[in-house]
Amino acid sequence: MLLPTKWLTGFTGQIYLGSLLSLILVLFIGKEIGGARSWFSLGSFSLQPSEFAKPASLLFLASFLSVPQVNLKDFKDQAIAFGILFLPMLFILLQPDAGSAIVYASLLVVLYREQLPSWYLLVLILAGCLFIAVLLFPLTWIIFTLLSLSL
Repeated sequence: MLLPTKWLTGFTGQIYLGSLLSLILVLFIGKEIGGARSWFSLGSFSLQPSEFAKPASLLFLASFLSVPQVNLKDFKDQAIAFGILFLPMLFILLQPDAGSAIVYASLLVVLYREQLPSWYLLVLILAGCLFIAVLLFPLTWIIFTLLSLSL
């Protein structure tokens, strides 16, 4: 809130790249806590870079979407927007920290609001339903049902 807006928008790319670098570094020199190598240990203080990567990704995505020529109905712009979100998500999943990574999947709703085609949201909902079905029903029943539906 204290940073000037023009300064912040001028450095969104550098902030995003810095957050990606920290996500990569934590894989090699991070401290493992609770089975996930997702923390930097600085004496008695620990820092989780994925928490800083979330707002950095949002700032960079907002900066990209604010360009007047960007149209999320074009595949090239969709690929760039997905890359902005899924690159940090990939590094977070390598730690593994699925809880932090799932926040990025929820940002697809933001892209949908910005004119992303509806079928992306439908695929996300179907994937969520399939995930829940795998937890509730035997795998053979799910495979049989999916094969029946595909025929």
